[in-house]
Amino acid sequence: MDASAVAAALEEAARFAARQDSRHEDLAGEFVVMELAVLAHRRGHGVSRALQTALLHGVTAERATLTVRSEAPAAAWYERLGYELVGLTQPWDGAPVYRSMIKRLQP
Repeated sequence: MDASAVAAALEEAARFAARQDSRHEDLAGEFVVMELAVLAHRRGHGVSRALQTALLHGVTAERATLTVRSEAPAAAWYERLGYELVGLTQPWDGAPVYRSMIKRLQP
């Protein structure tokens, strides 16, 4: 992905995050990432990293939290970004297993 495409993705993510106060919760120092997805043909080009950077820029919460399906390649990617596994959840019988993860943002 060229620099102008990354810059455009960052700007769009920042505009989206600014409009989405109802899409995250800031509960007792937590910033909750509710949903983040990148189209398959855009993966591996820095879009996810740009979105994460834009979403967390200026967040004053102590930590960010998210869940990701255990079998998803993104689970290992989140670990490389500094997220730590804190538990596994399965919302209902037969549902996929999700990894609950946190990333410390403040010391």
